[in-house]
Amino acid sequence: MTKKIFIAAIFTTLLFLQGWAQDSRKFNIGFQFTPELTWLKPKSQILEGRGSNIGFSFGPVFDYNFGDNYAFSTGITINRSNGGLTYKDTTRFNTQSDILYDKGSIVEYKLQYVEIPLAIKLKTNEIGYMTYFGCFGIVPAVNISAKGTFENSSTPNNKFTPESIKKDVTLPNVSMLISAGAEYGLSTNTSAFVSVNFYNGLIDVTRNPKGFKSKAIMNRVGLTVGILF
Repeated sequence: MTKKIFIAAIFTTLLFLQGWAQDSRKFNIGFQFTPELTWLKPKSQILEGRGSNIGFSFGPVFDYNFGDNYAFSTGITINRSNGGLTYKDTTRFNTQSDILYDKGSIVEYKLQYVEIPLAIKLKTNEIGYMTYFGCFGIVPAVNISAKGTFENSSTPNNKFTPESIKKDVTLPNVSMLISAGAEYGLSTNTSAFVSVNFYNGLIDVTRNPKGFKSKAIMNRVGLTVGILF
């Protein structure tokens, strides 16, 4: 249901803004898709990361050009990020608060967010058909789905996969965005673009019971491809 509402919101927004975009060169709308490498980076000594995973994000993008070489860039994206953590000490989880997990236990996270990037885009003058740019900003996000697997080191062949692990994931997330890329002019009002993006998590995405607190952030590296009108 959440995905259907999000897709409907995308098309409604694009239709609403289409006339404005055609009448004003200051405003561009488009769509982007980003395959990513995602990983959880421990910020507590009791945690150990389990490497990178494949994720992705997609959604509409909106650029407001307030100068020849400057734009405010935003959008509405769905992001799917995955990561794993190994706990180097005994711990508990809200999803199974009555069970004490032993040292060496593993949690694999599959998280989905709605994001609204807020960035400043700095652009070069057009060189041939190419324009190069860099983006700097923050990305507030809200968790809309949290799934995962718990593996107690004392019973390694008996993994627990609940329907949801939202109790063990914080609702908000915020990342710092650094991006560099290029646009290629296809016509007077249309361009294709590609960029390399790094998202550095700024807040803890895990939520453990009192007395078993730990901290980990979600980091991502992605390659965006898209089109602007």
